[in-house]
Amino acid sequence: MLRKIVFNKPSDNLPEWAVLERALIDLMNGAVDLVLEKYLRKNGELLWPPDDTLVSYDGLDDAYESFHSWPLFYLLGGHDKFLALSHRQFDVITSQFARYDCGAGHPMVVKEYEQGYDWMHQGEGYLFFYFLNLADPQSQKNKDRSIRFAGFYLNEDETIPEKNYDPVHKILKSAYLGSMGPGYHNFNGDWHYAPYMVYYGLPFYDVPGVRTVLDLQDPQKAKAMGDVRRSRLQKSDTVINLIATSMVMNAYLHTGDPKYKNWILDYTDAWRERCRANNGLIPDNCGPTGVVGELLDGKWYGGHYGWTFPHGFRFIADALTISGENSCLLTGDPSRILWVREQTEKLLEHAVEVDETLLVPQKYADDGAILEYSEVHDNVMTRPDK
Repeated sequence: MLRKIVFNKPSDNLPEWAVLERALIDLMNGAVDLVLEKYLRKNGELLWPPDDTLVSYDGLDDAYESFHSWPLFYLLGGHDKFLALSHRQFDVITSQFARYDCGAGHPMVVKEYEQGYDWMHQGEGYLFFYFLNLADPQSQKNKDRSIRFAGFYLNEDETIPEKNYDPVHKILKSAYLGSMGPGYHNFNGDWHYAPYMVYYGLPFYDVPGVRTVLDLQDPQKAKAMGDVRRSRLQKSDTVINLIATSMVMNAYLHTGDPKYKNWILDYTDAWRERCRANNGLIPDNCGPTGVVGELLDGKWYGGHYGWTFPHGFRFIADALTISGENSCLLTGDPSRILWVREQTEKLLEHAVEVDETLLVPQKYADDGAILEYSEVHDNVMTRPDK
């Protein structure tokens, strides 16, 4: 039961933190002009990329992220111009990135929405859209967008080549999703070594001849890893897709239509059942019929942005937190938020203490795997210069 606190006694002296906060807001109100002048074209477009020859399915989320705090700042007391600028920047970025090819014969943005990317990245980028709707819920343009965007996940767009959601097995059909349906094509490119990969480790540890990221410097071994990755992940759902519940929740907040509530609870509860069946530990993948490990040789780990690669529990925790919060808001049941705590307690059962420091496992893979992850891009075991 949430307590309601009412305060109606005036304060004789403003607290120092409040004075400093207002001073900071005033400073930020003026600083935005420098940002606009240095980093944007006159029409609001980003200076990157330098021309329209970019071919990639990555980058839209980063562009949106550059502005996601602006509508939130407006809500906290920033100048009204931040709301107007937020509307402009969302429109301009969406239009700008619709000019770039995703590499599959269509633009990066289709119908004003991401053509197909994973929900770790979409979740980052579309914070801008959520905050913009929160800051201006009366915007009819963004209400219409919210309904259309959610419709990509409720299979309401009849023009999509293949629907994103399977309501029978309660799965999203790939790790990459969007306005063009499941992004199977994102798995068709060549897999190759890149220096940044040493900070994350490998997606799989049972590919012959590939024990560390450095082994991918051999083109044949890199190809073998890419082939395995495609066969296992292209048509597997991933626990990270639970973050998509926020896009559907956004439409529910605009409309109150129970179809959005039902979708969120159906999809979330399907993952909760998979978690229960896995002895209370959340699996990170399921196949086309909703079976855990269906395309991963029966393994509950190894899904995209799952326990093995690249970040482990970090983004799994985000997915459980986000879907738990959405479910709680829809049902009024606070126990639904406990999902991420239950998983943390599971990890603590396997923690070890070394030199008076409690080490809690964050990743899981096959026996003998050299698991690496470094937030600070340091202390990597397979780097010869470390």
